[in-house]
Amino acid sequence: MKKTLFLWMFILLSLGLFLFYSFKSSAAESAFPVPLFAKIKETNEYEKGKIAVAYTYFPAKEENGPSPVYLMKIAEQGWHHLEQTGLAGTYEKNGKTVTLIYGTGELTVIQE
Repeated sequence: MKKTLFLWMFILLSLGLFLFYSFKSSAAESAFPVPLFAKIKETNEYEKGKIAVAYTYFPAKEENGPSPVYLMKIAEQGWHHLEQTGLAGTYEKNGKTVTLIYGTGELTVIQE
């Protein structure tokens, strides 16, 4: 009985950690991570070759900003935080610049 309970707890914890720590490449900039379960809502080309992609992501809360895990993943991928203006954070890597706008229920990645 205790082994079965331990096994189920381990499986649920592992699944939770997998879901919490899973990321994919952004459609705006392939080297920039977005949460695995963020779904593309809208894609716009606002200048020739420059893309803004809006995602729906229900865990996003404007008042909390990106989670510490998400910020660690961004830094782990080599992106450096340049500035924060309200909800918009600007990141740079190898001469490429990306702006992340984190609102309630959505996030937007803009290739600069």
